[in-house]
Amino acid sequence: MSTMKTQILVIVLLLEMISPWGSAKCAVRRQVGTFSCSDLTDVIYGEKSLQYRGNDFSNYDIDKQYAIYICGNQFVHPPMLYLAELFAKEGNKVVGYLKLKLLDANDDLTIRDLVLVFNEMSRLKSYDVANDDELMHLVSQKVEGMKDPGWKQTTQEMVAEIKKQTAK
Repeated sequence: MSTMKTQILVIVLLLEMISPWGSAKCAVRRQVGTFSCSDLTDVIYGEKSLQYRGNDFSNYDIDKQYAIYICGNQFVHPPMLYLAELFAKEGNKVVGYLKLKLLDANDDLTIRDLVLVFNEMSRLKSYDVANDDELMHLVSQKVEGMKDPGWKQTTQEMVAEIKKQTAK
């Protein structure tokens, strides 16, 4: 086999290994809780229209909603940012669960994605995030510990938006 063909084959195999949507033989699988992101492709990319998939979102149990949200924003490109609003609409029903997820979060992307949902809750007024002192303290603590300066700044801006929502 020529050197060029060998290089292309190696690149294709490496891409398949790191792709969250790779084949069943994929060596690296993205896992969110008990869900593999590759197992959620029908939900994320299904035949249904975007609006229909959005309507279905609230019918899933909270663990599956969270997995769809994280997979859809961290492992799908372009990210499915609209899922933050769908999650946020549920307000009081999901805030306790999301607080626990934030408490357990150790990576910048998950912290960013959870703060995005809290920001949407605040914007939609589905939950009074800014006046939940325990939550705001946890958010501040987690954002302060973020390592990537770009994501940290973006997330700090979301926190500032949450605080502004209270003033309105």
